[in-house]
Amino acid sequence: MPGPKSRTCSGLRAVSDLFTRGTFRALAAPHDGARGWIRSLDALIAEIPDGATLGYAFDRAFERISREYRSEYVFKNSIVDRLVFGRHSPRTAAPLLELGAGKSIVDVAVFNGTSTAYEIKTELDDFSRLLPQLRSYEQRFERVAVVTSPRLSHRVLDAVPDHIGVIALSNRGSLSELRAPTSGIGRLTRTGLFGLLRLSEALDILHRTHNYEIDVPRAQLWQRTRELFLELSTEVAHAEAVSQLRARGMRAAGLAISMPRSLRAMAYEIPLNSCEARRVHDKLLLPAAAFVS
Repeated sequence: MPGPKSRTCSGLRAVSDLFTRGTFRALAAPHDGARGWIRSLDALIAEIPDGATLGYAFDRAFERISREYRSEYVFKNSIVDRLVFGRHSPRTAAPLLELGAGKSIVDVAVFNGTSTAYEIKTELDDFSRLLPQLRSYEQRFERVAVVTSPRLSHRVLDAVPDHIGVIALSNRGSLSELRAPTSGIGRLTRTGLFGLLRLSEALDILHRTHNYEIDVPRAQLWQRTRELFLELSTEVAHAEAVSQLRARGMRAAGLAISMPRSLRAMAYEIPLNSCEARRVHDKLLLPAAAFVS
């Protein structure tokens, strides 16, 4: 029979699993599928005030795993909440989550007047790929930082180059910058920057910089836009890429602003149309007790 510690870990894992694509998609669906996804809230709902909303219950669940079971989502949401909504503003800074960068995937990238990549390393992560990941990010983002736990922070400080920032996420949810990332425009490559863009974004840039209109068959268009993009200076290529990527991230700003603090990162990570966004918003305002199984 599982002991108390085992049951506690299992319960925390179940609460952590609330903050997944499946739950958010279920909240966005027209049917009542969300009830099945959020059964892990039952015990928490019993402890919150009568009439409290589902959004309030999610915030309480997030507070609990932030203290006791710090998953990657805890780090992602803390970056979005503390940096985009705290240090900056969601109306001027835009995050993109799980953004492909060569053979790596950036956990969180933030675009405002510049670009910053945040690589998350939790207590459960392997450090074997950290340096190759950072080298990939350096070619695509002006600043790069690793966000980790206080316990691992000194290991990270020793392991990464001096221009890489190191940030520790405390159990209380605050971010402490142990070393600031330094500007690395000289490390950027135009090939790397181009790889962050969608074709429509590259075309928009080239229309502005080259007055370019499509002049090749669709099958050759990617190669044609790449050739023209590589004619730009690194500084111009970076500024144009930042403008496009910021605009992409800003599309989710309205939904993120309306979300409980615990779901802000999810709003940026999972693309929703206007109807789906409205369903999520409306369900989170319902009494949490309505979702008890």
